[in-house]
Amino acid sequence: MHGPLRRLPGTAAHRQQADAHHRAGRNPRVRRFRSRSLPAGRPPPHPQRPPTLTRALDRILTRAFDADTPGAAVLVTQRGHVLYAAARGLADRRTRVPIDIDTAFHAGSVGKQFTALAVLMLVDDDLLALDDPIGAHLPELRKLGRGVTLRRLLGHTAGIPDVYDALYDVASAAEAEDAAAPGAPRNADLVAAVATAIDGPDDLDFAPGTAYAYSNTGYDLLGAAIERASGQAYGDFLAARVFVPLGMTGTFAWDAERLATAHRARGYAPTSAGGWKVVDHDPLDALNGSGSIYTTVADLYRYEQGLRAGTLLSAASAAEWTSPATLADGTSTDYALGWEVWQQDDGEPVISHDGLWLGYSAYVARFPERDLMVAVLCNNADADPETVAWKIAAELD
Repeated sequence: MHGPLRRLPGTAAHRQQADAHHRAGRNPRVRRFRSRSLPAGRPPPHPQRPPTLTRALDRILTRAFDADTPGAAVLVTQRGHVLYAAARGLADRRTRVPIDIDTAFHAGSVGKQFTALAVLMLVDDDLLALDDPIGAHLPELRKLGRGVTLRRLLGHTAGIPDVYDALYDVASAAEAEDAAAPGAPRNADLVAAVATAIDGPDDLDFAPGTAYAYSNTGYDLLGAAIERASGQAYGDFLAARVFVPLGMTGTFAWDAERLATAHRARGYAPTSAGGWKVVDHDPLDALNGSGSIYTTVADLYRYEQGLRAGTLLSAASAAEWTSPATLADGTSTDYALGWEVWQQDDGEPVISHDGLWLGYSAYVARFPERDLMVAVLCNNADADPETVAWKIAAELD
């Protein structure tokens, strides 16, 4: 359950003012990290990174985030080179631990790309097919009909209604205040809730393939299908096939034991009194598919290198990953498989996604024509990582 997409950057409701300590683009409380801080096999420094660019990106970061509040980690790469890796703010207000590039954040719906990636890997393994109905892999849902396919679930065009109220009822009955508590909902509970809510195709929100409606429930069904097809837990599959091979040691799907020891940011939201409250857990945290991934900007660099190597997917599946869905009337949805794929007014293509869950917000954008990637991970629910990312991208026009 993660926030809907924001198509274009807008003005944040709570945009923060410039930091009082900022002077002439230099601030020792912006923690920059050289490429040697990143993984083995690091690229050389970017050959076109003038000091003025670094100062400009520092200014963007200091104006968006205070040094003594929840903040953000930022990564910018171009043509495989690290242009900028920096962090500002606190990972934990109580302990005063600062954010760095190895701090893990909940990525919210930015994690949908990993669900799509897992599905496509299983397609390449001949264990799934994009045009399979979900009932072929979750027999409890055969009554949804053949139109509710994996492809349509990935593209938010399947017509699945949300069932999260029923899952909060499950949590309440179990007195589960967080996902680690006995009886807290899991994907099997979500599948059961969908089976209860939908007796047949007439109970869908619309005929599959005829409309677009962002659906977290659909992605959590995909999480269940990944587990059934692979025979592995969702997080274990991604660890074995993506995170471990790429050296993404700080990235994982929600896991209570891992969270207890992880180098991670706590999530926060501002209070009406001008303070902060921890907004860090929810009974539905363990639902996998719509967004249960914690990651770091250092790991997103590793991931970017893996994507550039072209070793994760077949060429056909890689092309499907970023091909927007087309509705029955021929309209493009501008949403592919776990990615929004669209064009700016000047025609430049963009591949992007935002995320919002509890006290975390995130935004990742790729600009294929410039071979540019910008990632912003925040531990402030009211932050505006999308606007930060677009300001950074504007400096690189």
